[in-house]
Amino acid sequence: MSSDGSSRRRRQRVGWRGCARPWFLRRRDTSYLIGPSTNNKLTFVQIVVCIRAMLITDTLDLLDEGLAWTTARIAAVPADALDVPTPCDDWDLRTLLDHTVETLAIFADALDGGGATATGPWDAAMADLAARTRLAWRQPGVMDRTYELPFGTMPGPVMASATLLEAVVHGWDISQASGEAASIPEDLALAVLAFAHAALGEAQRGDAFGPALDIGATSSEQLIAYLGRTP
Repeated sequence: MSSDGSSRRRRQRVGWRGCARPWFLRRRDTSYLIGPSTNNKLTFVQIVVCIRAMLITDTLDLLDEGLAWTTARIAAVPADALDVPTPCDDWDLRTLLDHTVETLAIFADALDGGGATATGPWDAAMADLAARTRLAWRQPGVMDRTYELPFGTMPGPVMASATLLEAVVHGWDISQASGEAASIPEDLALAVLAFAHAALGEAQRGDAFGPALDIGATSSEQLIAYLGRTP
């Protein structure tokens, strides 16, 4: 499985259920991301576990785990699966891979200034981005900075959580399309679910996500359902 950098597509801006432009690209004012949830339906036990995942466990350890998990999902894509449909409306797997790598490259560039263009095979590009991101987040003071991105301004903790959400959810999308059908690990799913509840009320969904679905037996399924997908 490979792709030349010259063949990368521009990110599409079509209507979708979770996959055209990242949801956080759709408004420049990102201050709402650190406000309280207005639509929190988590159980008390889930809230306690989420707080543990987000506060006791190092946020950067979760981000490392999420990037590694998605890197493995990309590496598992068969070469003959690139034209298959994905959970993202109107996108084949090739387009979704381009989008995922390009968006994570924007975050990595904001951290280290290394350039937002990712070239080469998707799996190699993703592994490089994961390594860059891990290293950059561990430099002194980076979590305390505010980041100017092409689509707005984000405080460090918000950008770390947004990076985790983007990587993990699209990792799930890629896995479903490729036929691997991996579930998101429990600790990652709970952490991203808590952030999604805080960041994505009905007013923030726009056409980026469908309505939240009240289904799912596992945290992975509940996260996917909250983002408007069918697990």
